[in-house]
Amino acid sequence: MICGLAHKRTLPLRAGPVSVKRLLGGTASVGEATQRLATLTGAGTLPPEAALRQTATQAVKSLPEPRAVWRRRDWALVAGAALCGLALALLLR
Repeated sequence: MICGLAHKRTLPLRAGPVSVKRLLGGTASVGEATQRLATLTGAGTLPPEAALRQTATQAVKSLPEPRAVWRRRDWALVAGAALCGLALALLLR
């Protein structure tokens, strides 16, 4: 007890355990039962399958634009390659 006060919480009593069959109400199809269960639990329904698909054009357009800026490491790599080329040229002369 942090505050020094005791709290008593009680839950309302039910007549007994509720079965899934009773919750779903004897639905005929699996899809209908799934939708009803999602409604009862507060979960949303999924969008249609066509809305989930993405075309290649949409996928490419959603990619971030690459930056065309040379960083310090790029210049260091070019300078290192140039030095290695010069060293190799001097050794093989």
